[in-house]
Amino acid sequence: MYRSNIYDPLIMALDAPLIDTVFVLSEGYPTEGLYQSRSRFLDHLAQHNQLAKTRVNVLYIGSSDSPRSY
Repeated sequence: MYRSNIYDPLIMALDAPLIDTVFVLSEGYPTEGLYQSRSRFLDHLAQHNQLAKTRVNVLYIGSSDSPRSY
C-alpha cells in the first residue's frame, strides 16, 4: 500500500563502523530500492554483512490479507 525502501537504509546502518546491532521494524515488504524480492534482498544483505557480522533483528507487523507474505 505504501512505498518502502528497506535495503538502502539497512546497508547504510551496516556500514557504520561502531554499529554492532540493528533493529528493523516494518509493516510491509520492499517496494522501492535495489532489491525488492525477498530472496535477493536476503542474499545481498548476507553477502554485504559477511565481514562485519552485524546482528540484524527484524520485526514485521502485517495482516493475513497482505498482498505478499514471507
